[in-house]
Amino acid sequence: MKYVFGIILGLFLVSCQTQEPVQFKNPIFYETLYPISKTVRETRLTPTKIYVNAFISEKECRLLKNTETVLEFSCEYDHPFSGHFSDVFYRYVIEGEESKYTNCLIVRLEMPGGTAWFCIHREKPQD
Repeated sequence: MKYVFGIILGLFLVSCQTQEPVQFKNPIFYETLYPISKTVRETRLTPTKIYVNAFISEKECRLLKNTETVLEFSCEYDHPFSGHFSDVFYRYVIEGEESKYTNCLIVRLEMPGGTAWFCIHREKPQD
C-alpha cells in the first residue's frame, strides 16, 4: 500500500512542477512591430499574447511555431455579433532588411484576409 501511495505521490509531484515559460528563439520578435501597411497597427508579441496598438486589442494565443525567422500563433477570436469563439492563425516572418542603408527589419504578417508588413527599427550601421 505504501508503495502504491509513493508512486501516486511521485506522479502528482512530477505533474505539478512548474514549466519554464516559453521564450522566442529570436529575441528580435519582442521588439515593437511598426506598421508599413495601412491595414495593421503597431503590434507587440509575447509567446501567449498579441497586443495591437498598446491597449486597443489583446488576443490570447498559443504559439504553434517558434523559429529564428517564423512565429505562428493560434489566437482566440470572439465574434462580436454571434458570441462564438474561433481560432485565427497569424504567421509572422522575418523577410530581411529593406536595404543595407535603412534601419528597418521587414516582418511579413500572414493573416485571414491578407498579408501585411511591419518594420522593426534597428540601428543604422556605422560608416
